[in-house]
Amino acid sequence: MKKRWVLACSMLVLAVALSGCGSSGSSGGENQGKAEETVSNEPVTLKVFQGGATINDEDFGKFIADPVKKKYSNITLQIVREGTGSMPEDLLVAGEFPDLIFTSDKNISKYKILGVATDLNPFVKKYKMDLSRFDPAVIDTIKLNGDNTQLYGIPFAQNTGVMIYNKDLFDKFGEKAPTDGMSWSQVIALARKMTRTDGGVQYIGFDPATISLMGLGLGLPYVDPKTNTVSINSDQWQRVYKTIKEAYDIPGYIGPKDKYKYGINGIIKDKILAMTPVWLNGLLNNVQGKDQGVNWDIVSLPNFEDAVGMGREADVHLLMMSNTSKHQDQAFQVMSVISSDENQLDISKEGRISVLNNADTQKNYGDLIPELKGKNIAGIFKTKPRKSHTPVTDYDKIIRDVIDDSAKDLATTGVDVNTLLRTTEEKAKAAVQAAK
Repeated sequence: MKKRWVLACSMLVLAVALSGCGSSGSSGGENQGKAEETVSNEPVTLKVFQGGATINDEDFGKFIADPVKKKYSNITLQIVREGTGSMPEDLLVAGEFPDLIFTSDKNISKYKILGVATDLNPFVKKYKMDLSRFDPAVIDTIKLNGDNTQLYGIPFAQNTGVMIYNKDLFDKFGEKAPTDGMSWSQVIALARKMTRTDGGVQYIGFDPATISLMGLGLGLPYVDPKTNTVSINSDQWQRVYKTIKEAYDIPGYIGPKDKYKYGINGIIKDKILAMTPVWLNGLLNNVQGKDQGVNWDIVSLPNFEDAVGMGREADVHLLMMSNTSKHQDQAFQVMSVISSDENQLDISKEGRISVLNNADTQKNYGDLIPELKGKNIAGIFKTKPRKSHTPVTDYDKIIRDVIDDSAKDLATTGVDVNTLLRTTEEKAKAAVQAAK
């Protein structure tokens, strides 16, 4: 009996020693964010639902599926894209909701409402993931979506706003091109000069994009924290609506059949638009590997006069874990791989902004993107992401959708801003109540 007890103790000591050796891994930053332990060697296929953030098949393979396969040969990833028949609700009803969710922080609330979000704090503790490696603003942005500092995602990359412009049009009309550090008032003044008819073609100086995106530049909340009710009929939201209406009211802006959206295609494809603010990731998706036939460039994202130099609220692309997954530990291993130093450097070179608190990754930004050669890359980093508004609620996305839907009335009906704000707020309240 005594011998067996001594043998058991000896084995326990040996196990602890081996565990200590295994947890340290190799030296260097690569291991600091990784779940190094092998959960299981059994082959497993994990599905990743893509909804609310953009990633094409090539990048999914290059930055997520392939690095995971290299690190954990038993894990295979498949992407499931949001669409007809594969909406989150459809997959839940069918009992086929994926293991992971690729989305942005702005959509965390959507998956909380659906009841599939998982707090990752226990996994961070279990696998000793070092959250201090990340840009603090990134982690804070994710945690704002939790009720009690829950962490509903591990960051993959940041997105930021820039303004793209058509250099050819500015040369054509002899106007000075936009520069870094502009205000919206300056942009609209320039847009008035660039909105004109030439050779039978109507050119548009500036598409302001969606109302909610301009609001992100001021960090505007959607809910009154004191009453916990929708509150957008405010001086600051009025400021946003009035600025966008100024752009819509420029003679010649509204096109046939009340067209008021031009977007990046107005520059890249139609070649009739001079300027528009865009998400950087969306810009790259539209220009990479394509013969544009247009001379474009970018400047830092404009803002209101008292906020120039501040960008939109931080937009974090991340992986969430579904609480329906039967392989949650393997899912967390996937998260650890995408946030490794090696992978973050690779995504920076390929045009995505790293989420690490590491200046070296920024230095190599866009090195492998031919379409960015000669472009004003420095302008990307001349605005700092704004801290997310508070309070962040589960219904923010619903309210944003109502706000953006009001743009059509703002552009085409002649309704005054005060009236539109009142009716939009009432519609938002109704939409939130319906969701509840």
